[in-house]
Amino acid sequence: MKTIFILLLTSISLFAQNQPRDQNIVAGEYFINQDPGEGNGTPLSSTYGFATADVTINSVPINNVVYIRFKSSNGKWGPLRSIKNKYPIHASGSLIQAGEYFVNSDPGIGNANKFNIDYSGNINLSSINANRNDKIFLRSKDSYGRWSDAVCVNYRYKNLIGAEYKLKYVGGSSSAWQKLNMQDQTSPSAFFSAISDSITNQSTVDTLFIHFQSEDFIWGTVSKYAWKDIISGVREIDNNIPKEFFLYQNYPNPFNPSTKIRFEIPKTSFVKLIVYDILGREIAVLINKEMKPGSYETIFNARGIASGVYFYRIETGSFSQTKKFVLLK
Repeated sequence: MKTIFILLLTSISLFAQNQPRDQNIVAGEYFINQDPGEGNGTPLSSTYGFATADVTINSVPINNVVYIRFKSSNGKWGPLRSIKNKYPIHASGSLIQAGEYFVNSDPGIGNANKFNIDYSGNINLSSINANRNDKIFLRSKDSYGRWSDAVCVNYRYKNLIGAEYKLKYVGGSSSAWQKLNMQDQTSPSAFFSAISDSITNQSTVDTLFIHFQSEDFIWGTVSKYAWKDIISGVREIDNNIPKEFFLYQNYPNPFNPSTKIRFEIPKTSFVKLIVYDILGREIAVLINKEMKPGSYETIFNARGIASGVYFYRIETGSFSQTKKFVLLK
């Protein structure tokens, strides 16, 4: 438990602006987390005066919020003030070692989706299964094992109205920007993709460039993809070595007709990524090869497959995990 000392320096901060001036503080009370109503809190023992009140509150549990208010000599209670009792910082020089995020609902400290933090303290979140207007929460853990409070980010979006691609060929020549056909955007997913009807002379293509245009007619950042990764169906999205094996939830989900699946492997492994139906029958083999450490993403295209609940499973020599996704046509 921790003792909190509160020094209120001026009556201006204690009373609303519409209350009469020249009032004395005659009483005070506090409560933890939930307001019992004016006059029903725990009385404060203090020497009250016109301008200041020194207050000591004992035994406040960590991460609980203390609310305090005062009553003036005209019988009116002032507005609430609050302070949160946080973990004390016992040592300097700690390092941020882990981080996690969750969408809307907190699964509990240590149980959310993990993300990597580089040596400069920067984080890079991608492949988040978020819908429009979802709230994304982030928190981090330091080298003393202390978790920070979750910080909320309201995910905002803009509709996409256009997309273009450009090809770079073996030898260095490039094509002009060409229009891509947009997929239906009625899905609640915040992520969209575009598909070209046809790309000719694929054997001579080296690199694919894509960018999207939002509803305010601004073109976004150009994304670059090695053609060999597109042909193989899997691409490396982060060259940092992960700390553990991990299989992410696909996005979007539900999906039609395609969805992205991301996974991480911390060491060279033979990887199988297979899609099954609800009866356990094999539907598609997405990956079946040895892979070096890294973060990867692959696309499952469900054209020609009936709507329903399916499962995708990753297997390595020492790790396996299965997740469910829904094809909704």
